[in-house]
Amino acid sequence: MKNFLVLTISFFIFVYSNTYARKWDGTTLEIVAESDGTSELTGIHFIKSYKDSGSKISGYFGGGPVYVTLPDVPDQFPAIHALAGANFHLSKFLALNAEVGFDLVEEMFDDDRGDDTSNDLESNQVDVSIALGLLFQLDKSLYLKTYYRHHVFDGIFLPETKVDFVGVRLGIIY
Repeated sequence: MKNFLVLTISFFIFVYSNTYARKWDGTTLEIVAESDGTSELTGIHFIKSYKDSGSKISGYFGGGPVYVTLPDVPDQFPAIHALAGANFHLSKFLALNAEVGFDLVEEMFDDDRGDDTSNDLESNQVDVSIALGLLFQLDKSLYLKTYYRHHVFDGIFLPETKVDFVGVRLGIIY
């Protein structure tokens, strides 16, 4: 799991360093809604994105507050997501999307606090997620993103819990 964290941070640094001299598209407010039928994740993200005019690939990074409800555990809690992703534009209106993320607040605390994981062999790990989906560009300032997200929760007060969300985000570029 620590390798995943190193990979994610490296990706953030790569995206940031490659976007420093590129055109910023502004800040986007994303309204997030995800569910697997019982568990839910809702919230908002603030995203900074870029697109080089000659490239089919655009990137972004950001995050924001979300609220998670896991009735099978049972638990519910707020979290702050950190995420980075890329879009591969198939046309002006459609793109493939890939994203990695983790719980930013948990990383501010010591990893060995709280309950052990469900296998009682490791202390808490990083809450990580991987998402794949489609982005529909509705106009220059509005998009809709649909995706499948595999999220592994292993928080400070939570045993390891894996959830496969189907999600939708409405992005408003301002």
